[in-house]
Amino acid sequence: MKTKGIFSGIGLLLLGFVAGSVAIGLSASAASKSITFYACSAKSNGIIKVSSTKAMTCAKDATLVSWNAVGSQGQQGPQGPTGSQGPQGQQGPQGPTGSQGQQGPQGQQGPQGQSGAGIPPSVFFVNDYLIFPNANLVNANLKNTVMNKADLHGANLTNANLSIAQMFKANLESANLTNTDLRGTDLRFANLQNANLTNANLNNVHMLDANLVGANLTGANIVGADLTNVDLTGVTCPNGFLHGNYSADC
Repeated sequence: MKTKGIFSGIGLLLLGFVAGSVAIGLSASAASKSITFYACSAKSNGIIKVSSTKAMTCAKDATLVSWNAVGSQGQQGPQGPTGSQGPQGQQGPQGPTGSQGQQGPQGQQGPQGQSGAGIPPSVFFVNDYLIFPNANLVNANLKNTVMNKADLHGANLTNANLSIAQMFKANLESANLTNTDLRGTDLRFANLQNANLTNANLNNVHMLDANLVGANLTGANIVGADLTNVDLTGVTCPNGFLHGNYSADC
């Protein structure tokens, strides 16, 4: 009992001192490993003899003792403060092109757009001629064509051939019909207000209820013309057209 008391007192103190001295002499790499130390402890006084990490055989009056240099893992310490942000790294190389994704669902139909301006109904083709207001139809061949309700106001029809054409309710206001051939043309209810019909051929023309207000008929041939109910207000006809002489030139 006395020997054990000495070992547990002085012996343990010396054992701790020796173990500490040995531990100090170890390198950092050795201390991180599990190393076992061996020593002989005298039974009489507890004095120990250290033999480092090598096992040893103790004398009969000593007891072999051993211990591990690495203790049990301690508790995790508190988290340290966040460090400052480091500099931005260089941009990495571009990655490979990914595979094509699946086609998405069809979207909803959008609202109907506004109608375009398009060609107005008053504009149309006849014999490859475009019929529209202020058109240039000089020398045009429009013989025996159908142009009912055509809008040709302000058009230039000088020397054009409109014989036996159908121009019912056509608008020829302020049109230039100089030397125009209108023989047998249907101009019933047509608007010829302020039209220039100088030297025009109106032989057998049909002008029932036509408007000739302010028209110029100088030199026009009106032989056989049907001028029933025609408005002749302000018509220019030097040869007395307004007096009913429909069988002569104006």
